[in-house]
Amino acid sequence: YTLTEVGFLLDDHQVLDWAGPATRLSSAAGSAEDGFGVRGGAAGGLVSLLAVHRATGRPEAWRGAERCAERIAAAPLPEAGGFADGAAGVGWALLRFAAAG
Repeated sequence: YTLTEVGFLLDDHQVLDWAGPATRLSSAAGSAEDGFGVRGGAAGGLVSLLAVHRATGRPEAWRGAERCAERIAAAPLPEAGGFADGAAGVGWALLRFAAAG
């Protein structure tokens, strides 16, 4: 997400090109993470990948977001943790995914 934003802000196509491999790595990490929260888990990956897709239209970002959402939906909601690690943040991420398409 950061590479995408910086690339657009600086109008730097090389930085935007780096976003492709970074998006693929983020998608893979989102499928393999243990956590589900926004701070360090699949929900954070989900919203980041959604932001990259919205900004660039990269299909791999959408596929990665779909995998994160499927993984989150199949898991039990966290019992504690506040927004960053708990059910509120997970729900927010899923709502953003639903609104995106």
